[in-house]
Amino acid sequence: MDTGFTPHVDLPSPFVIVDYTGEDACCQNHGNHVMGTAGASDNEFGVIGICRSDFHIYRVLGQNGSGSSTRISQAIMDAADDGMEIISMSLGGPTAMSTMREALDYAISKGVIVIAAAGNEGERGMIFPGAWEDIISVFAIDEQSNVASFSSRGKGSVSSGGVRVLSTIENNEYGIQSGTSMSTPSIAGVAAIIKEYYKEVHGVNLNQASMKNILEQSCDDIDSPGRDERTGYGVPNLKNVILKSKGVIDEPIVEPDIENPVPAPGVKNSLLTLLIIIGAAVLFVFFLSKLSSNSKQ
Repeated sequence: MDTGFTPHVDLPSPFVIVDYTGEDACCQNHGNHVMGTAGASDNEFGVIGICRSDFHIYRVLGQNGSGSSTRISQAIMDAADDGMEIISMSLGGPTAMSTMREALDYAISKGVIVIAAAGNEGERGMIFPGAWEDIISVFAIDEQSNVASFSSRGKGSVSSGGVRVLSTIENNEYGIQSGTSMSTPSIAGVAAIIKEYYKEVHGVNLNQASMKNILEQSCDDIDSPGRDERTGYGVPNLKNVILKSKGVIDEPIVEPDIENPVPAPGVKNSLLTLLIIIGAAVLFVFFLSKLSSNSKQ
């Protein structure tokens, strides 16, 4: 869920792309960059994304990088109705909007996993939807696991690389960007791998609470012991996920209550899809890049 997407030689295709903005084709690199981190192809060039997946793209942010709570809320509900499994949101704002909260409740009740950026506000605090306690929120760190100065502080979940991240941009090129927008899709990719692993190995379809617990409890702590307001619980470690799946999980893993989902809020649903990551791998490549040269290609 982002600014949209333009085709790139290092990104899988085809895509389902749905526009909520009513504007001309995407002219922002933000959406392309996020896509590359999540799922760039494992080939002989460029970067490698976290997982191999089917991607569905909601263009909810316009050419200036902004979008309304109403259109984002609609996209969330449409994604849930279309059976999407993971929503990655490299976006947010300072206000807790009731319309978006209702849409998220609806999606989560239908088994959707929601992952969102913590924000780039530093000490001013986290943005919404990431600031809501039940959302899997992502802080930004650099290659040495140092906390990014811009990364928002607050009661977030986990951390991932968000400083000078190399990924795909427009015109089949590559660019470096920083922000919790860049760290969020890598955690969405990890969540996709975990979700697929639990389906295949344990026959369990993880819900939001269980996925959040598993990600947080798998972390390698990189800052103050335990949860802190700079890095959350730390950086997720898939080896720990596998070990904990064999019995060391603090909270029970339960199926989402599909029989009695939260009623859809009063925004009309339509047949659209969203940037989603439906897990497809079992092995782990946690971070983002493999590039033969740091120059654009």
